[in-house]
Amino acid sequence: MINDNIEQLKSIIFDSKNLCVFTGAGISVPSGISDFRSTEGLYSQTGIENYSPEQIVSHTFFMHHSDLFYSFYKAKMLYQDAKPNEAHCFFAELENQRKNVMVVTQNIDGRHQLSGSTKVAELHGSHT
Repeated sequence: MINDNIEQLKSIIFDSKNLCVFTGAGISVPSGISDFRSTEGLYSQTGIENYSPEQIVSHTFFMHHSDLFYSFYKAKMLYQDAKPNEAHCFFAELENQRKNVMVVTQNIDGRHQLSGSTKVAELHGSHT
């Protein structure tokens, strides 16, 4: 049953000329970039000065403690050496095959663009 669903999805993707893909933090985990809520994610890690990571990445915290926010951001949220993985590259390759691919992502890491995707909407902005 699962293999049938996978084959059906493959067929839909390869037969389509227009695709819209929605991605989140999970797509970048194989690149070594932490997600937020898994057991290994950012929110389960240590924060700074008795503040949790979830508190630190909030707008309110940024407005009141920008120095601590930037320290945490630099230490825990920038992944300069992380490369795009197979999933990022798959969507870029579809675009190279002359498919109209729009990637809508919650990610701020820029890996879709690094893989070669040209139509990327970043819902939460970007740090690249």
